[in-house]
Amino acid sequence: MRRVLTGAGGFIGSHLRGALLEAGHQVRAAVRRPKELLTRFPTAEAIALDFNQATKVDDWSDVLRDVDAVVN
Repeated sequence: MRRVLTGAGGFIGSHLRGALLEAGHQVRAAVRRPKELLTRFPTAEAIALDFNQATKVDDWSDVLRDVDAVVN
């Protein structure tokens, strides 16, 4: 299953990301600074999302495309 994980670069999020990947899930990290996450985890899938600005449904359309669940 494909999951969106918010906070994937943080302490808890990085542990969740590892557990989801280990369980065989595809993980798309929704983060403010995807380049920073990709520097630390070059094989990750990361998409830019500013949570302070993403207040409309359309702001999330690319993030949620082809996703089965969101883990926040």
